[in-house]
Amino acid sequence: MLNYWLIFGIVLIILETVIPGMVVSFVGLSALTVALLLHLQVIEALHVQILLFFAVSIFYCFTLRLLVIRLYPSDTEKKDLDNELSNINKSVKVIEEIPVGGSGRIELEGCGWIAKTLQNEKIHVGEMVRIIKQENITFIVEKIKKDQEL
Repeated sequence: MLNYWLIFGIVLIILETVIPGMVVSFVGLSALTVALLLHLQVIEALHVQILLFFAVSIFYCFTLRLLVIRLYPSDTEKKDLDNELSNINKSVKVIEEIPVGGSGRIELEGCGWIAKTLQNEKIHVGEMVRIIKQENITFIVEKIKKDQEL
């Protein structure tokens, strides 16, 4: 039985090169741990081997994986998905008229978005507006006066 755990562990560690994430290698490491304990004759019964395998796998995945992630942080960039504040004060173009008390559309970064205004005036297509607030997927905008344009 020792050979099976040894082979299983080595195969899983080699598979880590194909399936990244460090989980497969830790499961393989737990199989090698069971093989070592079998070799040292600490355990013998099959049900103890399987139980120990699962317990050690869970332990390695929760402890060693976190340790490896801290020691070798990922080089992938994590973008802020909550970019609600990053759009505030941006100047955008109206692509669908925004009536008083109603909604129209603005173009932000190449996409059309629903927009409303708190002002008591209609905003026409082609006019520039400034985003002052975002409520879910609707932008609250104000018309940019001629003297405010940059």
